Amino acid sequence: MRHDPPRLFTKLLHWFCPVEYVEEVEGDLHQCFEERVISKGLTRARLLYARDVIHAVRVYPTRNTAIRQVSFTTFVDAFRHFLTLAVRNMTRNKSTTAINIAGLAVSLASVLLIGLYIIDELSFDAFHPNADNVYRIGHSYKRYGDGVEETDARAAGYWAPAMKELLPGIKHVTRFSRFGYPGMVREELSNKVFVEPEFFWTDSTFTDIFYVSLFSGGNIREILGNPGNVILTEDMAKKYFGDADPQGLQLVYSRDGMDFPLIVAGVMKSFPSNSHFHPQFIASNQALNPLWKRDNEDRVNSWRDAFTYSYMEVEEGTSESTLAASLRKVFDEHLGDNAKFVSPSIVRMRDIHFTPGKVLELEGAGEKSNLYIFASIGVLILVMASINYMNLATARSIRRSKEVGLRKTLGVGRGTLVLQFFGESLLITVIALGLAILLCVVLLPYFNDLTGKNFSVTNVLGGNVFPWVAALTVTVGLISGSYPAFYLSSFNSAAVLKGKLQTGVSAEGLRQILVVAQFSITLLLLASTLVIRNQMQFVNKSKLSEFEDQIFSVRLTGLIDPASIQAVKKELLTSPYVADVALATHLPRQEQFGWSDVRLKAPLFSETEFIWQVIDCSHDFPKMFDLTFLSGRSFTGVEATDTTQVIINESAVHDLQLDPDHALGVTLEDPFSKKKRTIVGVVKDFNCTSARKKIQPMVINCNVMAAEHMYIRLSGPDYQQAIGAIQQTWRKISPKSPFEYSFMNEQFAALYRSERQASAIVSYFSMLAIMIGCLGLFGLAAFTTEQRSKEIGIRKVLGASSRQIVVLLTSKYVRLVSLSFVIGMPVAIILVNQWLEQFEYRIELDVFFYVVPVILIMVLVTATVSFEALRAAYANPVDSIKSEH
Repeated sequence: MRHDPPRLFTKLLHWFCPVEYVEEVEGDLHQCFEERVISKGLTRARLLYARDVIHAVRVYPTRNTAIRQVSFTTFVDAFRHFLTLAVRNMTRNKSTTAINIAGLAVSLASVLLIGLYIIDELSFDAFHPNADNVYRIGHSYKRYGDGVEETDARAAGYWAPAMKELLPGIKHVTRFSRFGYPGMVREELSNKVFVEPEFFWTDSTFTDIFYVSLFSGGNIREILGNPGNVILTEDMAKKYFGDADPQGLQLVYSRDGMDFPLIVAGVMKSFPSNSHFHPQFIASNQALNPLWKRDNEDRVNSWRDAFTYSYMEVEEGTSESTLAASLRKVFDEHLGDNAKFVSPSIVRMRDIHFTPGKVLELEGAGEKSNLYIFASIGVLILVMASINYMNLATARSIRRSKEVGLRKTLGVGRGTLVLQFFGESLLITVIALGLAILLCVVLLPYFNDLTGKNFSVTNVLGGNVFPWVAALTVTVGLISGSYPAFYLSSFNSAAVLKGKLQTGVSAEGLRQILVVAQFSITLLLLASTLVIRNQMQFVNKSKLSEFEDQIFSVRLTGLIDPASIQAVKKELLTSPYVADVALATHLPRQEQFGWSDVRLKAPLFSETEFIWQVIDCSHDFPKMFDLTFLSGRSFTGVEATDTTQVIINESAVHDLQLDPDHALGVTLEDPFSKKKRTIVGVVKDFNCTSARKKIQPMVINCNVMAAEHMYIRLSGPDYQQAIGAIQQTWRKISPKSPFEYSFMNEQFAALYRSERQASAIVSYFSMLAIMIGCLGLFGLAAFTTEQRSKEIGIRKVLGASSRQIVVLLTSKYVRLVSLSFVIGMPVAIILVNQWLEQFEYRIELDVFFYVVPVILIMVLVTATVSFEALRAAYANPVDSIKSEH
């Protein structure tokens, strides 16, 4: 069988070996190769052939017509020549260069900021050691009565240790607890007292799984092994102790009438923003034993009371299904008959941030769909800047045609020209990258406020983002310069020098396609912005938030005794700053809180049990929030009768299959306590939770003792003075209770944090996209007008008016924008409807949302193009006719 030597090395021989030697050398090498195949084998023969070719290339002098060995000096000279040509071309066309650099700089800055956000979101909890192998256990259950399945993020305290005994693959287990309604912390020497929701009570094994960095203190496991110790963050240390060293000082944690003195044994760094929980205080869960073990129960060490957040680190390769099976076995062995109502819930710690819908989650979940939206926006903005470059480069091709023709005549090959044009494109993108970094540094504080992150300059220049952006810069430079490079280098030198260059319709057609693509993108972004902003305005129009910042709430639960609550309320009602005061459940209900439900039935109608949401409140709650009554009345203010009466919403009336008038007087009964209440009023449905969920049947119950917040409605706009006066009243009556408030509109805004971020980001970057599009259009219109200056001059001499000239120059772009509407609007409609599907209550997309973006873009395009068109229309036609273009 005949075997051939490696073709690559044969080609190298032909490239580098002089013509007069190549035939003789190739014959000798082939003969040696055939002999070696027989004696040494095919593989060894090929390797030796490669060695001989390299040796032959080194021995014989190189061909003059082959690739020359270029010295370092020659390379530097060539590079300097390329750079000189690029800079000369850039300075010759200052406006085009400025538009390209500005557009690319803004787009690269946008991509850099968006990339920071996306990478940060995708790296949630990655700072903990072995985070990919850490899981949290919880449980799912079906509610009694309606069978709705809910998932609780918590577990009973004994579940995780029991799983560790069953499954050898579990390396470490730790648990911590946090109260849904927090206690208060005080520093007695300075009389500082605050509500602290981020107070965590942990096992001593907390750092077996979670990374905690101490500024001061000893071994964390030893600190947490002592029930009298507490670790706090640097921010909390300054909050309570100022600049003093907190080590060894005392704080007192108070809850449910019990005080727990704690000694500061360490100061830790705050967890980063991309963590699914942010402890401000860490103390041993043993410190609260007197509280946990009241009433002959232990909330931490229990088989049935799901009160702890339980985490476990597992061996590599241990699957979620294995953990779920182990937890299932624990349920079956220890929960008795209740085991059939409970299902395991296993979530990898890195996935918690993007796992919504869990009751009593530590913090609100993120929206992964937003990351796709932001990434798409970044890519679209970058595409628009690249389109600008390609449009302007091909539009100015006639000006560079003579340069190309002369250089080709002087022997410069097409490959060299392509490299030159690519080099110019890369140079512009590198300059744009430098400006983009400066833009990021300037805009970073505003971006942090917008996203709630803590990015710094080191995040921009280091880490995982900058290498990707640098690679993207090179890619954009190559893509942007690709068509101009191959298009310009293809010009026929003879035709160019004779002045007979025909650019044809291909370049003009491409420019029109790119303009349509650009404004289709702009239309998509603008329509999306309009829909998102209107939806956000719509969901904020809840009955409970319509008073904007006139109503604020103060937390009561566990912080102030009932007698003081009534005394504060009575005193506040005499204040000229206060219009009304009411007590009620914590509103709005955060999605991770879950709802307080009540089981009721109407015995006179049926034995069907209804599970309705309940708001426990004072008698003046309906009046304060101006609830709309469909029938009946509000509470009277007489406690003896109010506690036997209820108000229901219209959804509850539908459950009863009655109309509002016939619901009045119906008796509702608690099937367990047998307590009866009479319906005295029916109110119109109002949303007191997220608009993502359907309004549920609700009963409003006059029960002051179960109220969690005090709601205060101000009588005037002087908020600062009013709050100061209210705070004085509060501290006069209950000096040891913290006064911490938040306005209702702020609390409702927190329900839609991720949507608000998406709305703001889409809005800002849409404006940038429009700016980039208008910049490119301005440059293109300016050049087109310049190219048609003679035609415009002749038309004016023949009697054309300025208006006709403006119409002539703008009509083409108006047609292109109209075409972009046909392409972009259907895509926009599909995407915004998909986004709106997450809301149970949403806006209707009428003609307004289709027409307004088109009108806005049409106005912007007309204004941009008309600026150059008017300048051309009012120019002296004699100057344009006799000019040489």
